[in-house]
Amino acid sequence: MRFRNRKKELPTLPPGDGPWTLTSHRLVGADDIELEFDGQYLICLDAETFYQQTYSDGALVERGQVEQMVQAHLTKWCKMRAINLLSYRPRSEYEVRQYLQRLEVNTECIDSVVAWLKEQNLINDREFVARWAENRAATNPMGRHRLIAELAQKGIDRAIIEETLDQLIELPDEYSCALKLAKKQAWRYRNSEPEAARRKLMAFLQRRGFAFDTVRAVTASILSSVVDGE
Repeated sequence: MRFRNRKKELPTLPPGDGPWTLTSHRLVGADDIELEFDGQYLICLDAETFYQQTYSDGALVERGQVEQMVQAHLTKWCKMRAINLLSYRPRSEYEVRQYLQRLEVNTECIDSVVAWLKEQNLINDREFVARWAENRAATNPMGRHRLIAELAQKGIDRAIIEETLDQLIELPDEYSCALKLAKKQAWRYRNSEPEAARRKLMAFLQRRGFAFDTVRAVTASILSSVVDGE
C-alpha cells in the first residue's frame, strides 16, 4: 500500500494537567483503541501502544504518561511510512529525514525513527554510496566528480562518499570507463573537422564528470580513428 504523504492528526488530550481516570477502553477495528477519560474525553491510539502500558479501567493516568503514549503512537506511525518509502528504493539518511519533516512531526520522533532504521540497517549511507556507484557503473557510467556531486545531492557527507568510493575495488577505473563511453560517442563526430571533434568529445566527457587529465588522454587516444572514419 502506498501511503499518502500527509500530516498525522494527533489525539487531543483532555483539558487540564491530570491525572485523569481511565474510565473505559475499547477496540475500534483491528488496530486502534479508544480511551475514555473521566467518562467523556476520548483519544484514539493504536492498540499495541496502549497494551504495552498495561493500564486497566479505573487507573489514574498522569498527563505525562498520556503524552508518552501519544508520542509512541506517532513514532510507530512514522516508522510504517518510512518503511513504505524504503520499499520503493534505498534512501540516504538525509532523504528519510526530509520525508519525515514533510509529515510535520516533531524532532524527537524523527530522531527516534532514524535511529531505529539505522539499527535495523534499513538506512546506511555507506551502503547507499556503494550501491549507487555500482548501479551507475553498470547502467550510466560517469566520472568520479559527477558521481560525488550526485551523492552529495542526497545529503551524504563528502568524506563518507570519498572513503566508500576508495574502497570499491570492483568499480572500473576512470580511464577505462571514459574510454568505453568515448568509443560509443565517437561515431557521431566521424565527419567533423579534427579540432571540432576534439572539442565535442572533450565536452561530452567533462559533462560526464571525468577529470580533465582523463578527458584529455582518452580524447587523444581515439581522435585519430574518429576523424579517419574507422
